[in-house]
Amino acid sequence: MENKNNPVDIQHLGWETFKQQLPELMTTHSGQWVAFRGENLIAQAPTQRIILRELVENEVPLEELLVRLVGPLGPPLDLRRFGIKVRGL
Repeated sequence: MENKNNPVDIQHLGWETFKQQLPELMTTHSGQWVAFRGENLIAQAPTQRIILRELVENEVPLEELLVRLVGPLGPPLDLRRFGIKVRGL
């Protein structure tokens, strides 16, 4: 069960929202960096450095964010191959 106050859950919701919105983001923000806090797109910038600087200056809690470059997703990576335990797997 997700807790909307837990940073990990907020970040996970950001990932799910990013994936859901990716087709639209590819037409509107391709090649840009975006930041999601839960279901909300809260920032965009041309570089990772700029978006992170803006987020830090605005005192946004980074542990709650998903910051990604808008572009095609590669194949899924099975972290279990590297001995990394993943919640729910």
